[in-house]
Amino acid sequence: FTILFVIVAAACSQHSRPESHIFRGSDSLYTGQVAMLTYQKDPERALVIIDSAQVVGNVDAFTADFLRATVYGRSVDDPQKEKAIQLCLNLLERPEANAQTKESADVRLNILGVLTGAYRIRRDYENWIKCSIEIAELNRKMGYETEALRTEAEIGSILAFIGREEEGIQKLDEAIEALSDNTRPSVDRMDSWIVAVKRKINVLEERGEYQEMAPLAQAILDNIEDYESRPQAYAEDS
Repeated sequence: FTILFVIVAAACSQHSRPESHIFRGSDSLYTGQVAMLTYQKDPERALVIIDSAQVVGNVDAFTADFLRATVYGRSVDDPQKEKAIQLCLNLLERPEANAQTKESADVRLNILGVLTGAYRIRRDYENWIKCSIEIAELNRKMGYETEALRTEAEIGSILAFIGREEEGIQKLDEAIEALSDNTRPSVDRMDSWIVAVKRKINVLEERGEYQEMAPLAQAILDNIEDYESRPQAYAEDS
């Protein structure tokens, strides 16, 4: 996800950067890409790099706020997650994320991804499921069916955790079945299928249905072994 956005962010900043800005050697120290490579080890330093990147013109204000939200969203500190949520909600109101074009739809999906992550960590089920539904709908509208199904599985797990267990498991099963079609196997589809199956395993564990977990875990191992035995058959689509 981070790599995907850095590519999008770089493209956005190139289009929005004033032509009068001339890159200097020192500018390479202050870019969105450097910030995102730094934030996992040193979040505070990453925030400084983002500020500097905005000052020298390597990223625009919109991209800078998204990068800040990404850093805040992964924090274990609740006030910082709140900052991430507020930044994302503000960004979703901006024209750059109005989903009227493919580019703005992709930007909106990335923002929703950060927002969903923050809600997931906070166990804010109401907003978590609300964002997930929008992600699934927008992915499907843009033709990203695999990602839509991946999110449908997440919605299923949320439903199960908030007491709507049968509905949630049914949704999980539907997503898993759709993703298990190996007519045209791909890395992205395999990954989404594994994530969906793991979500069902988590629900079964919560319900204490341990015997039903083993066949699903074995199915994941079988799928991975198939990929390892013939990787050339899987399209690199992610």
